Amino acid sequence: STTSMDNVLSSDNGRAMNIILKTMEAHPNSADVQRFGCALLANIYVRLHYDGKLNQRTSLTLGTKAFDIETHTEREVKVLSAAMNNHKGNAQIQEYGCDALANFITGANSPEDASEIEATAEVSRVYCGVLKIVVDALSIHETSPFVIKSACRLFSVIVFLDCGDDLRRMGPHATSKLLETMSGFPKDEELQSLACNVFVSLVEDEESGRFLGEEDSIRSLLACFKFENESLSASAAEILVKILKTNFLASNYFMEIEDSIESVVLSMMRHSQSAPVQHFTCSLLSALAALHE
Repeated sequence: STTSMDNVLSSDNGRAMNIILKTMEAHPNSADVQRFGCALLANIYVRLHYDGKLNQRTSLTLGTKAFDIETHTEREVKVLSAAMNNHKGNAQIQEYGCDALANFITGANSPEDASEIEATAEVSRVYCGVLKIVVDALSIHETSPFVIKSACRLFSVIVFLDCGDDLRRMGPHATSKLLETMSGFPKDEELQSLACNVFVSLVEDEESGRFLGEEDSIRSLLACFKFENESLSASAAEILVKILKTNFLASNYFMEIEDSIESVVLSMMRHSQSAPVQHFTCSLLSALAALHE
């Protein structure tokens, strides 16, 4: 709860964050310490509104006392990254670590609202190398939907931060792994939605977009139209439109997949009152028609 997190942050006259980090640094091999620390930090960041800069100071009032808390330091990112790197096989540390690193940026906002935060170049620099952690989590814990969902949220944040070298080097592999996980959980609506949130931003990257234009990727995206989720249908259609603009072969794959057009039309009928769904599905059908005249 908000009150509980305020109590944690204000403990020891506002020095709680330093105590958490010192404990995690002192016991790097203790899975229990690292798991608890990651979970605690993930919940602390949700309590705070982030201004996009490092070394943020936040004033909190608890009862009659006021506290000035410093958070969002480079040290915190390093401690969380170390926890995940040292315990790659621990699913809970990977899940909570991804949550903490994502919440560090989004704060009290949802991952979808991250674009409203004006993060500095310094913050992007600090997050260089984090995408490798995401790829490892997706690879090692490909059967854990909880880890995958948390990794997706963090992946979305990394794409937003535009960690250029990381995305160029690791983006295609990360995209490939995420597509594999989508096909592994075809009925998990939340997981499909989180993955699509990543792809909407990533599809315009040349190398990553190439993976999204392959036949298996098209199948995974078409499967999203089977859900009742309006946002998911709109995202899938938007991604497919962007793919078709740069990859002619993708349109051939699309047309060869059984019931592909039917699934799009059914989604239009199911979400007849949704402007985004109507816009992107019509754009998709128009693009296909133009390519196959």
